[in-house]
Amino acid sequence: MPDNLESIEFIDLKYFSWLDQKNQAFYTIYSPVDKIEGIRWRVSRLPSKALSAIACDVCNKPRRRDEIISIYAPTRHLPKNLAYRIRGFFICSDFSSCNSEMKNEAGIKKIYELIIAAD
Repeated sequence: MPDNLESIEFIDLKYFSWLDQKNQAFYTIYSPVDKIEGIRWRVSRLPSKALSAIACDVCNKPRRRDEIISIYAPTRHLPKNLAYRIRGFFICSDFSSCNSEMKNEAGIKKIYELIIAAD
């Protein structure tokens, strides 16, 4: 984890992430339009080894099983009569390669819109 989140230069990065092994949590930081938003994700095991390649939901590139992790978090967007909803995604375990492969911010933007309610 960085010492100071404000020191992260988002000019070349679309998002920043790290895995906290101790707490088994994955964190992502995204900075659209002069604000910083972060999500604490839970990490789950990937499906059976039958899946040889999985596309990252952020950069949309197919990756090997060992290059991708499955993350999930509760969402604040809730349909009527539903008190709790969890959304999950596949994401590259190496955020720097994911950032370099990303053509646009549509994937990370969609994930943040689904998890964090727009004000």
